[in-house]
Amino acid sequence: ILMINGWITVQVVTLLGISPDAGWWKITTQLSSLALTILVPAIMYLLFHYAMDLKPVRYIIRFTSLTTFRFWRRYKPGKAR
Repeated sequence: ILMINGWITVQVVTLLGISPDAGWWKITTQLSSLALTILVPAIMYLLFHYAMDLKPVRYIIRFTSLTTFRFWRRYKPGKAR
């Protein structure tokens, strides 16, 4: 996704003849990069959340998580001395 964003940015700069040193352009690209940094993980989370309703996805997650190992259980404190 980030590579596509960079490619689109380069294409827009060359197509419109924008000077990459322009202050407004730097601010615009930084804000769009920040927005994508927040938006992409949020969308991925939603997709993953709804994908968990599918039985094969739940199965894969269950068997690839560390909780299936016997040693990876809830901490049980020993007896106090």
